[in-house]
Amino acid sequence: EIQLERGKETIETVGVVNTDSSVDKFGIKITPVKKQNPDGTAGTLEEMDKEVIFFYNELLEKELSPTVGDIIPITIKAKSSASGNYLYKVEAYKDSTCPGGPTGSTTCPAYDSRSFFVKIS
Repeated sequence: EIQLERGKETIETVGVVNTDSSVDKFGIKITPVKKQNPDGTAGTLEEMDKEVIFFYNELLEKELSPTVGDIIPITIKAKSSASGNYLYKVEAYKDSTCPGGPTGSTTCPAYDSRSFFVKIS
């Protein structure tokens, strides 16, 4: 869970560990899941894309040996119009099963995924 004020930004990290038995390159993708407005009503995915901005490297270039982990930094910025609870999914991908990364592809299997909230007040 990330707490953020309107118009502010923060730097967070996502940890990735290679649990396979060979060296591979890893990367992440963040996608919106759903928004809850302060009054309890549902927001739209389009609002989420406009109100919360994620800046990170989408390339699969974090090379990890077996059992080694590392972090990928992410800048998260809340627009001044943002408020409520935002649910996102971060997925990790590896180059051997998703060459070039997941951008524009719906057939790449995620290596792992987790959900997280961004709460903006």
